[in-house]
Formats: sequence, structure tokens, C-alpha cells
Amino acid sequence: MTRFIIIDGGCSLADGLLRLDKDPTRVRAVFVTHYHGDHTAGIFPFVDLANWAWRDCKLKLIFPTRELIAATERMILASLSYGGKIDRERLNFVLAAAGRVYEDEHIFVDYIPTKHFPNGGTPSYAILVTERASDKRVLFSGDLSHGLVAQDLPGEALRECALFVCELYHFGVKELAPYLDGFDGTLCIHHLFERDEHRDELVSALEAYVPRVIAPENGGVIEI
Repeated sequence: MTRFIIIDGGCSLADGLLRLDKDPTRVRAVFVTHYHGDHTAGIFPFVDLANWAWRDCKLKLIFPTRELIAATERMILASLSYGGKIDRERLNFVLAAAGRVYEDEHIFVDYIPTKHFPNGGTPSYAILVTERASDKRVLFSGDLSHGLVAQDLPGEALRECALFVCELYHFGVKELAPYLDGFDGTLCIHHLFERDEHRDELVSALEAYVPRVIAPENGGVIEI
């Protein structure tokens, strides 16, 4: 039976899974890179439904801050006006830290600290997913520092990956290019916002540095 993991969720996870004909109860874990709403807003209703409606759903929820864990718990309790409770046997909240945060029979997941927040004190992470059987690796950048001034893109991990899912909102091709040296996998760019109308130009510019560049639409499927 197919199982899933989710990394971040700014849009409605429940609605998105159902539109893609994916069973929400098959989600094993939800990983969050940082607490900004465009990465977390869709997670709250999903976890709420997992708590009381989808009784077959057993989740690990790896969140970057205690505040996000507490806010999610408060939201669940606020929705249970009849006096219900959080089913902690099925919903396991875990505070993220650098290193291995999750493993099952198929994958390992590691968190790599980044410096998205200028204050330096709020945690943010890139996420590295490794398939056990093939040792294929996928790196999700999360949101990084503006202009990559903190040099927080994990280049060493990147060079071993088959796929790099990279935000391209807080910096541009010029700042990203040096990190692509030695990377021969597929680059997937996303999180473009107002640059979205220029996605074809961005893909073309990045093709000078890597063998394959893609900029998928919502619902796109990437094979590696």
C-alpha cells in the first residue's frame, strides 16, 4: 500500500490530496522547513481532520519551533468544542533539530540548518530525503537567506543528490549558479511568486549550469 510524506503545506493539504486522488490516511509524516504561513497554513486543517475524522491516519509531525507545535495543538483543541482531545497515540509532534529526524523501511530524512531568518535566532531548515534501496537523494532547500548572503545553501549535500527542489524567490540565478558546480542531477525550481511569468527564461538561464531544469505547475509529478 502506497504511503506518502509531505514537506511544507501553504495550500490546503487535504483538498490537494483528494484532488490528486491520494488517500489522506496514507500520509506517514509531515515535515516543515520553517513557520511562515505560506509553508504552514494548509497543515492546520489537515492535522485537525487527522485527529478526529481520519481515524486510520497515524502521523509524525516534525516542526521547527515549539511555537508552531503549540499553535497547532491549540487549533485542534479549539475546534473540539464538544470537549474532545488530541489523539497523541496517532499524532506525534516532534521538535526538529539538525540531523536525522525520521526513518522508516523506505527512507531516511535529515534536517540541515539554514539561515532564512535575518534575526539568526529562529530556526529554518533544508530537508534531505534518502531512499534506502537505491541511495537516491532529494534535497529540498526550504527558504534560504536573501541573496544567499548567509551562504546557507547546503552545497556539500547537494552534490550527492539526484534531485534538488530549490526555491527561487529570495535570490536569483546569479547567486545560485556557484552552488551548482559539481551537481549533475535534476534542478526543480519553485516558489517564484512575481517571477513566475519569467519561468521559461529562468529555466533557460539555469540550463547552462545543470543537465536538466524543470519548473513544474501545481500537481506536477517528477520522476528521478
